[in-house]
Parts: sequence; structure tokens; C-alpha cells
Amino acid sequence: MYKIESIQALRFFAALLVVIDHTLLALTSAGSLPSSTNEVAWLLGEMGVYVFFSISGFIMLITNKERFGRDRAIGDFLVRRIVRVAPIYWLFTTWVVLSSIINADPITLEQTWKSYLFIPVANTLGQMRPLHGVGWTLNYEMLFYGVFAATMALRFRTGVIAVLAALAGFVFAGCVLRTPFDLGEPQGLLEVWTSPILLLFGLGVLIGLARFRFGVVAWPISPWILGAAMILPLIAFYLKGDPLSVWWRVFAAVTAAGVVTLAAFTRLPLGAVRLLVRGGDASYSLYLVHTFVIGTLSRRLPDLAGHQPVLFFLTAVSASIAAGFLTRAIIEKPLTRLFWAGATHLHSALGLNRAPKRPPPPPSIHPDGA
Repeated sequence: MYKIESIQALRFFAALLVVIDHTLLALTSAGSLPSSTNEVAWLLGEMGVYVFFSISGFIMLITNKERFGRDRAIGDFLVRRIVRVAPIYWLFTTWVVLSSIINADPITLEQTWKSYLFIPVANTLGQMRPLHGVGWTLNYEMLFYGVFAATMALRFRTGVIAVLAALAGFVFAGCVLRTPFDLGEPQGLLEVWTSPILLLFGLGVLIGLARFRFGVVAWPISPWILGAAMILPLIAFYLKGDPLSVWWRVFAAVTAAGVVTLAAFTRLPLGAVRLLVRGGDASYSLYLVHTFVIGTLSRRLPDLAGHQPVLFFLTAVSASIAAGFLTRAIIEKPLTRLFWAGATHLHSALGLNRAPKRPPPPPSIHPDGA
């Protein structure tokens, strides 16, 4: 299986930051932490997402270099990405839909079909979020995949330039719609698809180009250095004491790209590899399932959340990690194999000459993503 072990470790740490983010928000909502904790949670969660997006751009480039300019490269790429990302996300979205019907929660048909198709849609609070809230990152992932796929008809160098130009063009267009790097929620489909957050995929692509150009440094790096580097914006935030602003978002993005670069050019010592690589493998499942775990614990253990924040924090994070590993083993892997078999049979039934070559699932994001 094609893996970069340091990148896999980084994926696990990124997913963990998102878990911590939502656990802190749950404790704030329960009243056991002050409302100022929300800014800390936001910064941690944003950092995790920024790392995910940078990793995605990096992995998409280095795993598809030889496919640029090939016949049917676009279709094969899209099939691989959909089979890798969509099935388990659709499953959790269906869970949300059924729960909403049972609990009489307000959802609309538009929210439902757009959530399944990765099209940004406003929720009941006016936020551009799908029914499964964490899926907002997958909407960006799918947009990036679409841009990337469209450029694969070109030769490698031209295609890479086209990817970077397209992402920059989207963001430039977005500057007309809203204040650049605005911290507020995007309003409407165009604001989502022209968000500056798309630049993180481009940074990942540039890191991939640099790895092709300069190779890998043989020095081992402690995974804890990668993890510590990811919280630099939080440390700076505490030392500076200013409220969150556009500069914190820029600092977090630069830090994310720096951490991914560090991981891309070094390797983990052997002793750290096994568990962290498995954590990276389970990061997508962890990302999708953790909100259900935290929400359930908040409802079932309100006294714990309201009066013992440390114990609730440890319980929620540990339970989320365990659920991520279990979901990976008993749902994500079998479901992905099932959908891949279906895609292969459909390909044959349509009378195409060859089925798309099945690659091992590469460690993209996420979110693999995305």
C-alpha cells in the first residue's frame, strides 16, 4: 500500500484536533467551560482542517503524476475518489436523515439531496453546512477533485499550472463577493466555492512538486514534533492575547503548510510508525463518527459534561478514537470494497475496454478526506 508514514501520523493528529475542537464546544455548551473557550476550539479545529486540505493537495499530486495526459484519466480519477470518499459519508448522512425524521427535526428535500451530492446548502441556522455538519469540508474536497480531474487531460506540468491557476482564480473571484479571509460563515454557494480556504489545496500541490524536485530527507522526526507544531497558532494566540482575526487564520494556514512540508520531507522512527499509521488510516472514520459520539455522551451524561469537564473531555476523546478505529474496521473498509466491486461491474457492463485500475486507498484527506 502506498503510504507516507509521517503524513499518516499527521492525518491522525489533524483528526484529533477536530475531535478536541468539538469536545470543547460541547463543554462550553454544557456550561462547564467559559464561552471564551470557543475561540480556542475554533482555532484547533481550523488548524486540523487546514492540515487536512494541505495533505489532500499533496497526496493528489504525488499519487497521480503518471496519470496526467493519459486516456480516461479524468474518469478513472473521479471513480477512485468517489468510491473512496462517498460511501461511508452517505451512510452517516442517511443516519442523520433517519434521526431527523424520527425526532421530527426540520430538514428539507433540498438539504437532503444536496448533502448527498456534496453541493453546499444552507442549514436551518443559515450556515452553508450539509446535514452531517462535518461534511462541509468534503464539499471543498469534491470541488478540488473536480478541478484536479479537469486538468488531468493535460500533460503533467501544464496540468499542475492549470490546477494552481484555477484555485487562485476562484479565490480572486471570491474577493469580489466578500472581504478576503473573512472569519464569518460564507453566505451562498458562490462564496463557498470561492473561499480562500481553497488555497490550502494549492499549497499542498506545491509541497508535492517540491518533494518531486528535492526528494526526501533521511532524518527521522519524532511524531510529537509534528503534533506540537500544529498547536503553534494556539500558543501564539495565548501569548499575544488578541481576539481572533484574519491574521490568525493566515498564521494557521502557513503553519499547516509548514507542518505538512516537514512531514513530506522526513520519516518517522520505526518505533512510532505502527500505531500512528493505523490512526491515520482511521482518521476519515474518526472525522465522520466523532460528532455522533460526543453528542451522545453529552445527552446521556449531562452531569459529567456540566460539572466534571476534564473527565468528560478524556471520556469523549477516548471514545471517539475507539469509535473511529471500529468504524474503519467494520464499516468503512467493507463498504469501500463493496462500492469498488460495484463500480468495476458497472464498468464491465457498459462494455468499456478495461476497468479502472484499482489503486490502494492513498492517504489523502479529508478528508479521505479530506
